[in-house]
Order: sequence, then structure tokens, then C-alpha cells
Amino acid sequence: MVPATGRDGWLYFGSGRPGGSGKTDIWRARQEADGTWRIQNAGPAINTAGDEYEPLPAPDGTRMIVMASDGLT
Repeated sequence: MVPATGRDGWLYFGSGRPGGSGKTDIWRARQEADGTWRIQNAGPAINTAGDEYEPLPAPDGTRMIVMASDGLT
């Protein structure tokens, strides 16, 4: 899966890591001032019970294109 940086400075990526909404979700991460990484799920506005991956944030930060599958096929 290919990560992409959004206008907001977050690095967006798809992952099946624990704590998600579905099989794979869109997550975001950024490095804090102390060098630690803050990682959080992008939330229900993007993620479903299926698969979401390969995020592509718009340059103006208003939307995001993601690859998705409902997992039924």
C-alpha cells in the first residue's frame, strides 16, 4: 500500500492494523515534536466494514479518493 501526504501534513495510508472499522482502513500518522509518531484511524467518514486502501488526498485538502471494496466479491 502506498502512503500519501495530505495538505494537513498527515501521512495517509491503508492498513489492516488492529482497531479499525473493517478489513483494511485508511489511517493517518505524523511525527510529533518529541520524535514519537501519532497514528489514528481516519474515521467513519472514510472507513467502512469493507476494505479501504490507496488514499489520494486532493491538493486543496477538500476531499480524498480511496480504493475500496465491500468484501463481497
